[in-house]
This record gives sequence, structure tokens and C-alpha cells, in this order.
Amino acid sequence: FPSDWWEFDPEASFPWRRLPDCPVAGGDGTAFIHDGKLHNTLQIDERQGNETIQRRVYVFDLATETWSQNYNQVGANCGSSGFAFLLNNKLHFGAGYNNNVPGSVFTKDCAVYNPADQQTTKIAQFPIEMQRAENAITFTKNGKGYVLGKNKELFEFGPAVNKWREMNKVPVQAALGPVTYLHTYNNKVFGFTTKGTL
Repeated sequence: FPSDWWEFDPEASFPWRRLPDCPVAGGDGTAFIHDGKLHNTLQIDERQGNETIQRRVYVFDLATETWSQNYNQVGANCGSSGFAFLLNNKLHFGAGYNNNVPGSVFTKDCAVYNPADQQTTKIAQFPIEMQRAENAITFTKNGKGYVLGKNKELFEFGPAVNKWREMNKVPVQAALGPVTYLHTYNNKVFGFTTKGTL
């Protein structure tokens, strides 16, 4: 696994600038910014051998450009390559590969990690078993989180009620391929498919 980190500035003469390496090489991680610090969490740590449980959180101070040599841990094993989105300054994650059993079996477990106090809280299970081999497609809007499921089902998570709700299914057109990217702009969500269709 690689451990190098980079900053990209599209307006700079040399847009790519290398940052200090992460203390530990890993893969399959989720990065987010909270309170002026970049958090790299849920990564597979190469030092753990066959244990692929993703629980470590490494913190990079954006002001001093230094990594903390200590790491926190999320308190729930919700698999890898599931969904992850930042909502209300907390990381919501889950529905990934179940790292406690052999094979590519997805778990329905989900949890919330609060970087302010490093506490983890389990939340309602995901309604279906994921079938993606990469991080699920997500976005947030109006205080709620959204996850695109295995067959283009769209699920909404309401933190106030701790419930998932199935939304209208994304229209299925097999010739266009699956949706691989989502972008939000002007209160709308745009999806791109593997066949280059918007």
C-alpha cells in the first residue's frame, strides 16, 4: 500500500505538491476535513497482516502540515468499501465488506464517528446488502445523507430519526452502464455512467 499524500491546486504553476507521508501505508480509506484537520480513516493497515479490519484514524494538521504520530480508532467494524459521508461534522459509514468472515460478504452494519471526541455510535442497519466492489456513491443534502445502492436504489438517512428510507429508484438503462460518479451543483445532483452518459 502507498503512504504518500498530495495537495492539488489547479491555479498554481505547479498544481501538485507533495505533503508528508501518512505514518502508515494503507488502502481503501476515507478522507475528510474537520476543524482544520484532515482525517484519514477506515483504511486497511498493511502492518496488520491478514487482519483487514479498518478502524484506525490518522490526523493531518493542515496549518502545520504534520501528521499526528498517535492514532484514534473507530469503535465499530462496519466493513470496507461501503459508504462514507460527512454529515453534521460526523463521519457516517458502513455497509461494506464484512472483514470478520471469508469472502466478499457485505455487512448491513452502520455507525457514526465523531472526530471531536473520537466516539463511535452504531446507527440503523442499511436496508439492503451492498454489491459494489468500490466505495458506494453518496451525497448529502438538507441535513440528510444519501446512498446509491446495488441496483440503483437510492436510500436516505435521517439522523434525527435514525432511519433509512428508500427513495425513487434511479432509472435503469442497461446500455448506459452503472452510475460511477455523483456531483452536486445548484441544488441538483448529476450522475455519470461508465458509458460516459450524464
